Amino acid sequence: MVLATYDEDTEEYDPFQGKVVKHKKGEYKLNSEGTYYAETLNGRSLAGKQVIANSDLLTVDGSTINKYDFFDSDSLDKSVGGTIMKTAASIVPLLCGPVGYVYSGLLIARELAKSLPMLYGMTTSLFENENEPEFLNTLAGCGEKFTGGISEYGSQHTFSFEQFGKLVGDVAVQWGQQKLIARAVSKLRGSNKVLQDAYKSSLNDYTRQINNLKDQYRLGKITQAEYLKAMELAGNAENWAETSFGKIALSKYMPAAEAIV
Repeated sequence: MVLATYDEDTEEYDPFQGKVVKHKKGEYKLNSEGTYYAETLNGRSLAGKQVIANSDLLTVDGSTINKYDFFDSDSLDKSVGGTIMKTAASIVPLLCGPVGYVYSGLLIARELAKSLPMLYGMTTSLFENENEPEFLNTLAGCGEKFTGGISEYGSQHTFSFEQFGKLVGDVAVQWGQQKLIARAVSKLRGSNKVLQDAYKSSLNDYTRQINNLKDQYRLGKITQAEYLKAMELAGNAENWAETSFGKIALSKYMPAAEAIV
């Protein structure tokens, strides 16, 4: 759904003025009550269109519950509390482990959908064909409707608290998306296996050091006091990576693996 606008310059009879009026392309249309209204995109280009966000339709404007709907941003302005709550709601899923990766993946899909007409136009313009397929515009519209809206005051004032909250949310969301992309690329390159192999080699080295100590003590090459002191530094297998012996073993293999990654 988009706010109804004229797709081209036109003239039509205006019942409120009682005469034929000229309308410019992009000008908002009015219904029989003299207010703005929404219409379906129907595969048209999104250029100059204002898509109605799903988050603005969760509750009915003017209802009691709408007063507490912090997602709703289609009014004249938005409170500081509502802005903070909406920003927090966009960030919290990123901090929920595996849920954060799924959330970031959905946001990447949303942004890709929004950019499809532009990418298509950039490519086909090389061949003098700039007509965008309707299904790409529809996909872009779907991406836009899952992007939160902003109040009238926020859209007209760059340095408003609402714009600041949106900036904070966008930066956090982009961080989550980049983290997911980096994780995916790392997995495709086999970087995780490189680190796992290095970690396994470090553990084997740590185990060899412990066994060597036991052999030296059993053969009488070191005293009991020396053996006990060394074993104290070696710690136990449960937290071997945090012990002195473990850190030495890790330093032999992990830097090279990390350099590869």
